Amino acid sequence: MFETDGYVTWAQLREMVAAGMEIGSHSLTHPFVNALDRAGLEREFGESKRILESRLGLPVRSASLPRGWEPPDLRPVLQQLGYRVFCNSRVAWWYPGADALAMPRVAIRRGLVPEEFASIVNGEARSLWRMQAVEAAKNAAKACLGVDGWQRLRAPLLALKERV
Repeated sequence: MFETDGYVTWAQLREMVAAGMEIGSHSLTHPFVNALDRAGLEREFGESKRILESRLGLPVRSASLPRGWEPPDLRPVLQQLGYRVFCNSRVAWWYPGADALAMPRVAIRRGLVPEEFASIVNGEARSLWRMQAVEAAKNAAKACLGVDGWQRLRAPLLALKERV
């Protein structure tokens, strides 16, 4: 939670808040939360929330999954800590009235062409199909390889992607 080159600063976060943006937790240390017990979950999401609220001076009511697996006992921890919204890693649309503690999200990444971004923002049919196919493939690999195997495969692929 310290300022690091290439990451948003506290001053930038305060500026975003002043412009009307909501700031949420993404955990304290970005672990695979599915490997944590209840105390670990409370630490990751509770301490992150406390620091954000202290530094930004406003309540933090939303959080998002830092890695791809959500543990089954996370919901009661989030509720106990006062979170109202939790974004998981599932690529899909969310509709008003749906479960706010199981909100899917759409990652906007470098290389996304403006036309694809516009189709997502406009909620066009099939605009998420490519992302959902990638998600399904990644989930299958994670299920087969486990956390350690997935990390061993993912690291060189990300390095290769950056070089390209």
